Amino acid sequence: MRYLIILTAIALCSFKSGENQLKEIRSVFDRLNTLPSSSKESCYMHYTVISVANNKEMSNKPLVSKADFEVFASEKQNRIYNREIIVLKDQSNTFTILPSRKTIYISDAVVGKKNETLYDKLKVIQDSVFANAEKIETEIVKDKAYNKIISITLNKRLSSYLEIKKISYYIQSEEKLLNRVFVEYIENKPYVSVDYIFNKTDFACKKEDMSESVKKLVFVKNNKLIEAYRGFKVIDSRKK
Repeated sequence: MRYLIILTAIALCSFKSGENQLKEIRSVFDRLNTLPSSSKESCYMHYTVISVANNKEMSNKPLVSKADFEVFASEKQNRIYNREIIVLKDQSNTFTILPSRKTIYISDAVVGKKNETLYDKLKVIQDSVFANAEKIETEIVKDKAYNKIISITLNKRLSSYLEIKKISYYIQSEEKLLNRVFVEYIENKPYVSVDYIFNKTDFACKKEDMSESVKKLVFVKNNKLIEAYRGFKVIDSRKK
């Protein structure tokens, strides 16, 4: 999801104009990067992505798609659940499960590489992106789950390159929570907008025991698949 990484990176840079707004957004993502110390707990996020795509070749009406994700993150594991794909990763293995294809892909975790968070990935591109912001606006909101909307308009050069016109962050600044990220694209591009709605965040979630190997979520004894995946094709690309 290239655009999600790019749009979030904008919030993590230093920029003299709108410095206070950026500090607020940074504090939100810093909190998301704080993982539980207990191996049995995780940082849990349930979010919805609503994409509106241009569909001028087929119809004048935009094409709307919606997908829900659940993410559990700890110091040593990431677990991502979606109707179309499940990704289970620890320090040894990565399991990618495609239920509709009844296929499971297994690969090695990268040796010596820590379990990267979204925050880590953003650092690569953050500085150059926000240096090209044209305008930063803040709207104070009452009686909502969020209390501020911080909107960033990109300049023409970067906007043309990223195909993004404007990004709005809906945050609860007092609790340092992210409620929504709304991305508006420039005209006549594949996408009109993408809306990331964060339905629930729990920084000490006990719904899944993160101390167990992710392999146990796929296999039982003697390398037999669990009941939910019986009959699935397994493609193992790990180095023996």
